[in-house]
Amino acid sequence: MYVFMKSTTLFLLLSAECSRLKAQLDLTNYEVGIAGSAFIYQGDLTPARLGSYRTLRPGLDIYISRLIDPMFSIRTNVAIGKLTGDDSKYAVPEYRQQRNFNFTTPVFEISELLVVDLLKNNFTRQSSRLSPYLFAGIGVSFLRIKRDWSRFNAEYFSAETSTIQGLAADGERSLPKAIPVLPLGIGIRYPLSKRISLNAETSSDSHSQTTRMDSVKQQTLREETVIKRIPLE
Repeated sequence: MYVFMKSTTLFLLLSAECSRLKAQLDLTNYEVGIAGSAFIYQGDLTPARLGSYRTLRPGLDIYISRLIDPMFSIRTNVAIGKLTGDDSKYAVPEYRQQRNFNFTTPVFEISELLVVDLLKNNFTRQSSRLSPYLFAGIGVSFLRIKRDWSRFNAEYFSAETSTIQGLAADGERSLPKAIPVLPLGIGIRYPLSKRISLNAETSSDSHSQTTRMDSVKQQTLREETVIKRIPLE
């Protein structure tokens, strides 16, 4: 399957205009946040179990949350970034330099999350220094995948007919433009003031194995293909 892993450090910015707008619209139970991020690929184009940090790409997360009660809140999250996988970044095992596959895609992800504050500090964060929370939800990632097999050394794989045939089969497959994701994660919140908090969180966005971004479904795989995303916000 694919997974977008997300490790996040971010600022939660409580709306500074809430008190002024309360007479027209009650915004006191809303938060907005913005964060820098990094997208990391894990799959057949990298031997690293934890993902290809050599092809890490920056991104951005923006969200708005509505506090429902002391424990629960609903968060709408938008993530923007880029994902890359590249065989040529690794010399071991030897075949990677000869296979030389790579792909890139921009990622635009929208998700809706249920957030659970384990200490029920949604309305009293300034009185508790650290507050752990869990979150889960559903979303969709929009992609525009560009794959490159131009550096593939066919002579090196000439004895492996299944690889050559599989590559041809992959070339005929259409690439996904959108995939559903299921975010699941954990975080911890540190209030800097009544209006601003610093959060650190990690999450995974998983989806079906039948959807592959790196376009190596048919050719001989040495490992399961997985995609990871890690925003560092």
